[in-house]
Amino acid sequence: PKSVSIKLLVEYAPHVTISVDHTPVKEFEAATFTCNAHANPPDMSYRWFIDNEIVPGNHGTSLKLKKVGRESNNKIVKCEVNNVIGKSEETETLNIHYDPKFIVKPHDVSGERGQDINMTCLVDGNPPPSYTWFKNGNMNYVYDYDGNLTVRIDETSIGKYICRASVKGFREISASAKVFMRGPPKILNTEAIFYGRVGSNVELSCDAFAVPPPATIQWSNYGFSVPINQASDHFRLQ
Repeated sequence: PKSVSIKLLVEYAPHVTISVDHTPVKEFEAATFTCNAHANPPDMSYRWFIDNEIVPGNHGTSLKLKKVGRESNNKIVKCEVNNVIGKSEETETLNIHYDPKFIVKPHDVSGERGQDINMTCLVDGNPPPSYTWFKNGNMNYVYDYDGNLTVRIDETSIGKYICRASVKGFREISASAKVFMRGPPKILNTEAIFYGRVGSNVELSCDAFAVPPPATIQWSNYGFSVPINQASDHFRLQ
């Protein structure tokens, strides 16, 4: 018997895979993407896109991005391969790790006793930042772990709060804000007696604190009001 063999050549559009030389990519590093494809006929052309915008130039099977920045994080890199039968494409998402930077820093706030106030600490970073809050310089006790901090105002909650943001692989950053309780003024200096020689000048100070700040400070001498030059805050007793 005679036998006949036939070789069947099947033409097909490209089969495409895409890879990146390393991931994640740190900010300002270079990244090279490689596009592997096979097809029949094997004569193929390549086009590269970033977020559906074509990358100018003839890059062939590889695309090198120099000094990628944080603005490119999560952008889609696409390789499109064509032959006479058709086209195929494959994508890879840019994963760029970068150091934390503040978007919103906490700021000083004040309120009445029993009022709830909010402080916001918002940071951009990749991987996503973690937050820790500390109070009055005590870095051994974590007050909260959320970027948004709610505080109910009373004598125990007023003070200085520090928000610290951490991104793995980078230096931590921090910012602080103070919480004040509204109320009447308090005299801060307690020195009651000042001494001076006859004819000499003696400076008396009155340091007061309140939220909102005191509008005026009133002096008296032997029960009588002492007129103060508001422009200079000084008065001379003859």
